[in-house]
Amino acid sequence: MATDLERIGDLAEGISKRAITLNDQSKIDLTVGVERMGRQVKSQLSAALNAFLREDTRAAVQVWMADSDIDEMYNSILRELLTYMMGDSAMINASTALLFAAKNLERIGDHTSNICEVIYFTSHGSQLIDDDAVQSLLR
Repeated sequence: MATDLERIGDLAEGISKRAITLNDQSKIDLTVGVERMGRQVKSQLSAALNAFLREDTRAAVQVWMADSDIDEMYNSILRELLTYMMGDSAMINASTALLFAAKNLERIGDHTSNICEVIYFTSHGSQLIDDDAVQSLLR
């Protein structure tokens, strides 16, 4: 888990660097989607850490399952930003900074999922993905 938390910190640093770059750019309407994604990722990370503290594997599984929502948000933002850049080439720099920030958020979601897998493994001694109940939810 320490490795995942360290990587999350590195990714957060990258997001803050992109935010500084964005402050020097023209305002983009698409920041709302990235902000919403950021709130969701923060909520999931907080829930995963709370699950760890409480040794709550059920909560960890719920957070793990919700990672697909983060992936969908990223894919939606990617499509929107690419369309935006094709329509207005003057916005490529700002859009690229937003795209990198969104990708970092998506990776934070992946590391949060890794944390949930560790919580599950610590309690059950098996991989979360091998759990029959989890498999039935994925179908």
